[in-house]
Amino acid sequence: MMFTRPSKVSVFQLKPRVVVQALSVVGRAQPEQNITVHTQVGGKLEKVFVSEGQHVLSGQPLARIESSEAEADLAQANAELSERRAEAALNSATLAGDLRERDRLRQLSSAQTIATADLDRAETALQSAEARTKASEANVRAAEAKVQAVAARLGRHTLFAPMAGVVLERSADEGQTLASYAVVFALGGVGSLEIEAEADEAYAGGLVAGQSARLRATGGAQTFPSVVKELLPNVNPTTGARRVRLSAPADQADLVPGRTVEATIVIEKRDSGLSIPRTALLDAVKSPAVFVVEKGQVVRRPVRFRDWPAPDVLVLDGLVAGDFVVSDPTRVAVGARVDPVVADPAADSDAPTAL
Repeated sequence: MMFTRPSKVSVFQLKPRVVVQALSVVGRAQPEQNITVHTQVGGKLEKVFVSEGQHVLSGQPLARIESSEAEADLAQANAELSERRAEAALNSATLAGDLRERDRLRQLSSAQTIATADLDRAETALQSAEARTKASEANVRAAEAKVQAVAARLGRHTLFAPMAGVVLERSADEGQTLASYAVVFALGGVGSLEIEAEADEAYAGGLVAGQSARLRATGGAQTFPSVVKELLPNVNPTTGARRVRLSAPADQADLVPGRTVEATIVIEKRDSGLSIPRTALLDAVKSPAVFVVEKGQVVRRPVRFRDWPAPDVLVLDGLVAGDFVVSDPTRVAVGARVDPVVADPAADSDAPTAL
């Protein structure tokens, strides 16, 4: 008889360990409070006073729209107001004179030294002066209102910061002609930061507010603690992703508005979980299974696992601690007699497995 020695096959032995299911996303740091600044009138962008990244104060001028026509209208309105005030001053002086004259004639009339007709004419002149004075005062008020209206229209040619903050974005250049209500700036508040990222719709279902996370500015070495603040309901029709917002400390130099940030969100942590490399799976889509070695023979074992974008997957059913799973199922066949060799002793480490 010929004796065939079983071929050696690399396996790993399943052992319960801490398994951390996490989702990695990339986003940008931005202030929690954001606001856009738009034009109120159309025209050419004549001057920009600030640049991106600059801190501004509430009420600080940001840019100016060409305003020569409004300035001319204001000059004309001020000239008209000056005329109306001069006219009102003249009418007021005339009224004062007519009032004095009427009072003088009243005294003479009491002494019966003038005719009654003279006093009547003085009373009539006084009434006319009062009417002209009231009319001129009304004209002054109308001219003042016109000046205020034109000045307000001129003021709309200058864009002011509605709050203290930092200029996140400028969307127009000097010389560009803008329509009314065109957005020119995006401002961010000077308070706390947050991270806004997009998570693939297929995995966003595992995200909930309150989950812990770690942040790292791209290119940086230090990580920062974070928490999932909000998962927005809308799905981006182009990318198939949902937006997620995470908290961020505002006192870290690496985290500044606009900085790209990598976030690792902890979805679930199991103190005694079983995980296997994705490469150990057979037909992971339709009928997932693995090869295990039982008493020196290869056996196909159906499994359920949690699909997640990671090299390892969390086994939900089909395997137990102590099973010997074939590392590369493409190198053996069901029923083959094999000599299992436990590979990668480092797999026995107690370090958590990150999914």
